[in-house]
Amino acid sequence: MIARLWSARANESHCLDYLQHFEHSVVPELRKRSGYVGSTVLARTTGIETEILVTTIWRSLDAIREFAGPDLETGLSDVADRVGALGGKLCVERIPGDATTMRVEIPCGS
Repeated sequence: MIARLWSARANESHCLDYLQHFEHSVVPELRKRSGYVGSTVLARTTGIETEILVTTIWRSLDAIREFAGPDLETGLSDVADRVGALGGKLCVERIPGDATTMRVEIPCGS
């Protein structure tokens, strides 16, 4: 078994939005994938923000690649598609052996 971790920080309302998105959109898609075993979501509030940690459990690296694509460090194809549909831009900066930073730019109406 292989655990894949994803973490983020958000304010309380965005955290609740993400948890609903994960439950209603992400988990149903994960369950369709062969090799998916299960997942957990942990959240804790630290002052003004909430830390979110998602763990997905898979039978193999091949199963993860089938879901996330060949780049196991990113897995942002779903996010990129959604941002693109809104006319936005997804910027990912990866420092090998360290953190990956993701910035989403979405145009707002005036």
